[in-house]
Amino acid sequence: HTLLRSLDDDGYLNLELNEVCDMFDGELEIETDEIAAVLSLIKTLEPAGVGARNLSERLAIQLNQLNINTNCQHLHNAQRIVSNHLDLLATRNTLKLKKELAINDDELAQSLSLITSLNPRIASQFSNDSSDHIAPDLIISKQDNGEISQWVANLNPENQTKLRVNETYSDLLQSNINQEGSDYIQKNLIEAKTFIKNIMSRYDTLLLVGQAIVKRQQAFFELGEQHMQPMVLQDIASELEMHESTISRATAGKYLLSPRGVVELKYFFSSAISTTDGATSSSTAIRSLIKKMVASESKKKPLSDNKIAKELEQQGHIVARRTVAKYRESMHIAPSSQRKSLF
Repeated sequence: HTLLRSLDDDGYLNLELNEVCDMFDGELEIETDEIAAVLSLIKTLEPAGVGARNLSERLAIQLNQLNINTNCQHLHNAQRIVSNHLDLLATRNTLKLKKELAINDDELAQSLSLITSLNPRIASQFSNDSSDHIAPDLIISKQDNGEISQWVANLNPENQTKLRVNETYSDLLQSNINQEGSDYIQKNLIEAKTFIKNIMSRYDTLLLVGQAIVKRQQAFFELGEQHMQPMVLQDIASELEMHESTISRATAGKYLLSPRGVVELKYFFSSAISTTDGATSSSTAIRSLIKKMVASESKKKPLSDNKIAKELEQQGHIVARRTVAKYRESMHIAPSSQRKSLF
């Protein structure tokens, strides 16, 4: 029981055996070899790989539990890879893997196929997704005005705080109370009404900002993120004649609901990228294009950052290779060397 409680959320044992021993009462005289014996038993339990000390050991445990019909030589090679060459596997260094194991392309492919069939994240099936539900502050809908149709923003009535002054306290002013009590109630009623007024003013500001954003981003709602227009806080601030910090506060942590999903308002603000025709495009749109290129690339010959930059230029977008790398990393897309298919 103590060992099971010592496992982390991913099912790994990150403690040394002597550290586990120290968790017991000294009078029990628990030895490390006893702990090791119980740990060995735990490693036979489901899901396969629970109780492992690291990823290498977990994969080795899972390989040992594969179907008995698995080719022995391919299994042996796979065990050597996970035990001694995970670094080469992580960097997709197939040439060095073949050299270290003295095997050919087909043998490596068979062994890697066994490894990719394993499940290193055994705890994912038990994870408790407690992420908060996002209640959008604005709702986007399409309105037709004669021959013109456009997307418009409205406040979400279900997400508005409805406040009012408690009539019990206001009625006290009509009762026979002393002057001190009357002044106290009057003071707090004024503060309450001011507070409610400020809340309503925030809703008004949010609506104005939301409407200005949607007005500028009609192409996004109609055609998708590749058509996002470059826009910064100052653009909206100038249009509404407000301070930039006001726009920043109004959009912080605020979301809108549209046919394209729930989107944070700050998502719509992005820098401008020059185009070959002298215009500009949004960095968000560039990210979308990069994601699309990577999704459709050849897995045996993935696109390098330099190649992506050249393809973007052919499409009219002037983006430096280092900028492509920065955008790619921000989307958690691995470099081309790690995206290359192993077989």
